[in-house]
Amino acid sequence: MSTRTVKDPSASDGLLPAVLIAGLVAVVGGSVWAGIHLGTDQAAPGNPIAIVKGLIRGELVWETGSTLVVALVLAAVIALVVATAVLVRRVQGEKTRIDAKAKVMGTGRDIKGITEKECRSVAYKSLGMKEELKDRTKAVGVQIGKHLLTGRMLRGSYQDLHCDIWGPRTGKSSSRVIPAILSALGAVLTTSDRPGDGKHGQGPVGGLGNLQRPGQARREGQSACEHPRSAEGMGVRSAGRRR
Repeated sequence: MSTRTVKDPSASDGLLPAVLIAGLVAVVGGSVWAGIHLGTDQAAPGNPIAIVKGLIRGELVWETGSTLVVALVLAAVIALVVATAVLVRRVQGEKTRIDAKAKVMGTGRDIKGITEKECRSVAYKSLGMKEELKDRTKAVGVQIGKHLLTGRMLRGSYQDLHCDIWGPRTGKSSSRVIPAILSALGAVLTTSDRPGDGKHGQGPVGGLGNLQRPGQARREGQSACEHPRSAEGMGVRSAGRRR
């Protein structure tokens, strides 16, 4: 994580209310000015405050043309606000409120350990994956996600422990499990209480090696754990009998 001093983006500093009040005053003042100067032929001062004083004292008259002009001004302001909101919505696309926290996330040396370059270094020096690293088109490491500030893909090395805490229906399978299955350089053992992860990986990786059905893998995997000798045929190394 970054050690630099940052401010919580969720904390309000009172700037937004001040901007809203200033905008409201500007709209009201501009409407009054436009209503008198464009809606009537009276000789009126240019200061909106002086115009209001003149209306109160009876020196100026608010005519029907003034009301029409104010209505047009308000309609134009509302249309501008709606168009701006739509434009902002389209620019943001499918971003969520958590994306606003990107500016306080780690950068540079903070995320060096989970970059693809670092994953390749670990795979070469610590895991001896020299043959796998010859193909530069294949990704090395377990995909984590894109860094919001730079757009670079972040990955954890194969010797790292990944512990994710996600809520229900937040994209665990589609964002973490399935991409890890599809980008793996070797054999994959995946478990789930539903067969979805295995089914989604059958098509793309089915032609690269032997693929077991979820039910079959569960039964044979359980057998390998209960009977360590049978693990040799599956290429599984078991530490001992299941307790």
